Amino acid sequence: MRVSQADPPEVVFALPGDWVRADLDDERQVAELASLLDGVTDDPVSWIASAKGLGGVLLMFRVRSDTPVSLLFAWPPGEQGGDASLEGLRGRFGAEGDVVEHVADYACVRVRSEAGPDATEVLTYGLVHPESGRLLVVRFTAFGESFSDLDLGDYDTTVRHLWWEEGDG
Repeated sequence: MRVSQADPPEVVFALPGDWVRADLDDERQVAELASLLDGVTDDPVSWIASAKGLGGVLLMFRVRSDTPVSLLFAWPPGEQGGDASLEGLRGRFGAEGDVVEHVADYACVRVRSEAGPDATEVLTYGLVHPESGRLLVVRFTAFGESFSDLDLGDYDTTVRHLWWEEGDG
């Protein structure tokens, strides 16, 4: 599918486990996801709203797992193009992060951080399309426990193989 530079592209990816998906512009899907997050976060509606405020378009939640995990895809406002280099990504992303080698030569870094009162740990990936320079932020959030080394490996592999096509406008 081809899209204009102004429209966020559709991301292609695969994840291990069972995930529920919510397009953040679909009120019914957001309400269903909020009900799944009830008891996982103190205020699911505000938590989802903050994800949307980051430019989030898709939020997923891993169900039937010992450690609840969310996954956010965000296209930060004003980041449809720019420097596609690793140095450019770090500057735009606002963090050094660990380099994640990408199979299609996207610049990619991961920042692992402790989270606030609702979550335990966050993995935030910044990826830049090598041609357009569009920035995508992918954020995995663990609730109740830190990510294991196996989880980290799974999510790094997922992001390594994540890609999107940019349109000609």
